[in-house]
Amino acid sequence: MGKHVNHYKVGDSLLMNCGVIATIISKRCYKDIDVLFESGEIITNRSINEFTKGTIHCPSLKRNTSIKTNRLGEIKRMNCGMNAKIIKYNKYEDIDVEFDDGYVSKNKTYESFKRGSIVNEKVKHKYHHSKRDERIGEVIKNKQGCFMKIIDYDNYNKIVVEFQDEYKFILNSNYGNFKNGTIMNPYHKTYKDVACIGNTIAFENYKPKKAYGHWAGMIERCYGKSKRNMCYKNVVVCEEWLCFENFEKWFNVNYYEIDGEVMVLDKDIISYYKNIDKQYSPRNCCFVPNEINIKFKTEDRVAFSDERNKDKKYSASYSNTYLGSFDNLEDAKKTYCEEKTNVYLQLANKYKNKVPTEIYEVLINYKGE
Repeated sequence: MGKHVNHYKVGDSLLMNCGVIATIISKRCYKDIDVLFESGEIITNRSINEFTKGTIHCPSLKRNTSIKTNRLGEIKRMNCGMNAKIIKYNKYEDIDVEFDDGYVSKNKTYESFKRGSIVNEKVKHKYHHSKRDERIGEVIKNKQGCFMKIIDYDNYNKIVVEFQDEYKFILNSNYGNFKNGTIMNPYHKTYKDVACIGNTIAFENYKPKKAYGHWAGMIERCYGKSKRNMCYKNVVVCEEWLCFENFEKWFNVNYYEIDGEVMVLDKDIISYYKNIDKQYSPRNCCFVPNEINIKFKTEDRVAFSDERNKDKKYSASYSNTYLGSFDNLEDAKKTYCEEKTNVYLQLANKYKNKVPTEIYEVLINYKGE
């Protein structure tokens, strides 16, 4: 019995009705996937249902021509250095090929033909040439535009590739994927054109990781196009955190929860007394209950007016709370500052022993001004 449609993930492969294997290379939801055919062609924006039914068609094949007709007579150079020609095609798992010297190899798979791994037993003992020296050091671009280099070569199906960027990410693959450019670099900055996932995963059991939710929200606030992010116009994310892998490591050490509270990523509280630049980075970010975050976020919008009211007195209010009218400006300011200090003191007492000491000290030492 096949998988449920929601269980198919990136990397899963199936044989399509056209006779060509397709592999899922991107999955945004079950109705929106991209697949890569073994021919190297990519089809985008299809559904898992089409994938499971095998109805995604390989573009290079004519729809009204059978796969058998398309592939009979196909010639490919095998790893042994000799050309092989398909002379019989029963099905994908059963083909016969003929080598240049007349030797026929029977009951092979089309996949092995495409890999070039069908062996000519007649000259097997004469084949001593190794591709290792020839292919180690080979550099090409993948489909993302990233340069990658073969740094070790065991055989066609076992190579080691290193991406030629600052991360120098290394992974195992095969020579076919290398030549097709389908080996993907996890450090290529494709998210919002500024960030990358890195050597980790963003989803578990088809649900985004909690760390990923906070990271993606941070990137969106700083680099998204939504108008609601205009207050973050001059805020940036440090270079280290433009890679989700790095943020996740910090998250796993610093994230905590408080019963009944929504925890949010804050960049302002720790930096309040330290005069640190307002950017998202490990040195000035922390997790706090949303109530504390909102208080600091709205401070800039809580203004004190030093103008007289219609009664020629000075009014004082804080956070939508009217504090009274005063004959002189000094008394109005003093009442205003005392109220601010008292509000933060109440927050400190409420979250004492619940938030990290550094956050508690900011709250308890807050002085209204």
